[in-house]
Amino acid sequence: MTDNHKVLHLNRRPPETEPAAPPGDKAPRPARPPAEANGLSQHQVLLFHPQQGHHSHLPSTLRSCGLTNLSVADSLEQAIQQLVSTRFHLILASHFGEARATTLLLEELKSHDATAGIPLIAVTNTNDVKEVLRIIAKGVDEVLIEPLSQALVEQKIQSLLNRSQVAEERRQQLKTAQALLAGGRLPDAENLFLALLTDPDLALEALLGLAVVQIQRQKWDEAKSLLKRAAEGARSSPDKISLHRNLSETFYAYGQLHEARKQPPAAAKSYRTAFSLNPFNLKNLVALLALLQKEDQLDEIVAVLREAADNYPPFSQPLDQVAACIGRMCDRFIALGLNEHASKLYRELAAIKHQDPEVHLKVADYFVQEGRVAQVVRGLAEVSGRLKDPDLLHRLGTLLLESDPQTLGSALDQAGEGPPSVGVIDRPLLMAKQAFQQAMLLEPDDPRHRLGLACVELKLGDTEAASEALQRVEETDLTNLRIYLEVIRALLKERAYDLAGAWLREASGYFPKEPEVARLQAEFFLLQGDASRAISALKMGLALAPDDREMLLTLAKTYLQAREFSDAAFYFERLSKLSPDDPRVREGLAAALSGRQG
Repeated sequence: MTDNHKVLHLNRRPPETEPAAPPGDKAPRPARPPAEANGLSQHQVLLFHPQQGHHSHLPSTLRSCGLTNLSVADSLEQAIQQLVSTRFHLILASHFGEARATTLLLEELKSHDATAGIPLIAVTNTNDVKEVLRIIAKGVDEVLIEPLSQALVEQKIQSLLNRSQVAEERRQQLKTAQALLAGGRLPDAENLFLALLTDPDLALEALLGLAVVQIQRQKWDEAKSLLKRAAEGARSSPDKISLHRNLSETFYAYGQLHEARKQPPAAAKSYRTAFSLNPFNLKNLVALLALLQKEDQLDEIVAVLREAADNYPPFSQPLDQVAACIGRMCDRFIALGLNEHASKLYRELAAIKHQDPEVHLKVADYFVQEGRVAQVVRGLAEVSGRLKDPDLLHRLGTLLLESDPQTLGSALDQAGEGPPSVGVIDRPLLMAKQAFQQAMLLEPDDPRHRLGLACVELKLGDTEAASEALQRVEETDLTNLRIYLEVIRALLKERAYDLAGAWLREASGYFPKEPEVARLQAEFFLLQGDASRAISALKMGLALAPDDREMLLTLAKTYLQAREFSDAAFYFERLSKLSPDDPRVREGLAAALSGRQG
């Protein structure tokens, strides 16, 4: 069945068998035609066979089936070289053991338009249905299971080639029908599905499409009748793999029927069955998770996610739908105050998409909000070391830099994390320094990492090293306002006033009409106790952005602290027109008016 992995169908028609001779007829059967007569010799075929030592007979077996134009590659580099130089009609890939190299080749092929449409066959020696489904989910079109028979190989290859050459128009019709169905154009979709019923390779999909049409029309009996026909067709599949995939699709449609009829238990049972038959079709997983969420069955959700985590990590299938589903569940649990529920699901999400840095960043942000900084730091340290992602490393460095050094250092010390030869307080800072340095190696042109390193050096008391890092930041882009603002904010936070003053003078020269520069100038003067110069900077900023509420509030408060009550009242009154409900404005205005009267 067509699923989210763009998998073509296995041929549902059983291979033709030679008729048995009538009893007593001793005439010999006609000889099998030579392999050259099957027409396969005209096709250019690539065999990716990195495990040649264990299955050296495979190339000769394939050539004996008529694949005389067979090229063999025993490494990924060699396969890519041949794909660049030759236009192949078919690719076979041996898939024995873990077959990491084969998985990498499949991913490479599917990522390029020039090779994405080449039919793919995997050759394996496993009879395990679940493992074969796993292979199909990686993106292959057919699976051949050893020991190979010449007749079966010829039939499978010929069928696949025929489908890729002849049936493309019909498959496009199916895609059009499915798109019409998704868009609510039921009569048009129905007509196309009806026309496809005569195609034996697409009949099951057409029946399921017609069933969904009737479900949307709320014609339950008609839908059930069509699904019954689909189930009967699925059970007549010629092999176990087709049976599992086809029945999975049928039970998924049954789940849709029961959900439309407001029958959650029956829908959940159908989705579970669909998922158990083919756990590698993402729509089964997403539908089951969404329904379990509606029914608040957290333990069931976790159990399903753990099964998914067992199924998906060996290869990089897109799990964005699953991640989005879990994210929605977590948001709902957090809104209800069920943070432990959210924590459980976030951990499962990280297990499923364990190669996705974005997921780990999202999970880290959640646990930081929960106050579990030490736990996040240990997790990010492990993940960033494995994935080598600059964003993960930067986030790790930032967490280490911004957290309380005593508390975090003690937690890391107890967990045995960080350099063991340094004090507890310095341990997080040295880990942060290492994280930023590693991020710089991966992204040398990103100023964020050098800025982070400069902040670490400032905290460690090495002003010279910090200045050197900041100089390299400045060299990245002298016209980038964002860089200047980030550097100045960081320096003010670390109370490195000499460096902050130098950067502010430079920024005001480059960006004289930027209100944010004026705001930071005011903050700089206030931190040094110079209210007069702070007021001048704020007035300059307000001349550029007259309705900036935070700048108005800062100016009003500064006048109030300087006991210049009339000026304070003037700006509080001006601000009250912009933010009448802000309690800070009401309190400040009351204080200014009281001071002016006193």
